[in-house]
Amino acid sequence: MYVCLCKSIRDAEFQDIVTRHARSPEAISYAMGLDESCCGKCAAQIDDRINDVIRMRMQ
Repeated sequence: MYVCLCKSIRDAEFQDIVTRHARSPEAISYAMGLDESCCGKCAAQIDDRINDVIRMRMQ
């Protein structure tokens, strides 16, 4: 499943980005390469997705 259509980032890649750049949503957005050319749909959901990844890793 795609997390970000603009940057073609799939769920597994997003999980890896969260693992490596979990300092803040801004750091994750930067690592994803999000910029003003993006639609912003994934940026609005980054906090929730970060929490999902963290929960999955703790199980």
